[in-house]
Amino acid sequence: MSRVALSRTKPVYFQAYLSDDIADLARIYDPDINICLVERQINESAQRFVEHVLKRTKSISLIENIDFATFNFFGVLPDDVLHPGHREFCKDIAYLCGLYRDLFDLERIGLRLRTLDHAMCPKFHFDS
Repeated sequence: MSRVALSRTKPVYFQAYLSDDIADLARIYDPDINICLVERQINESAQRFVEHVLKRTKSISLIENIDFATFNFFGVLPDDVLHPGHREFCKDIAYLCGLYRDLFDLERIGLRLRTLDHAMCPKFHFDS
């Protein structure tokens, strides 16, 4: 990029807000915040369930358009419904979807679960 082009571009300011309090996600509405990250503990049984699902050879690819009045969260990953932790995992998915529905005042929300074996955006970052 030439010096002239560089001098005409606006600098991008990036402000991340890190927290361990889920209520702090509302900080995304602060004008100076670009991203809000919340670290949280996941139910141990749900964590073991996720580890089980990731070890199997069958990949996950689920895309749902969720209407909260009718969607059955316990039907997520039906092949694993009898595996310990499935119920806790589904309850956590329902909790997170409800959280985002409320945070952004939505009637419907999209849910995508997919097994990743490579970075989704390799030009910009990598997931480890």
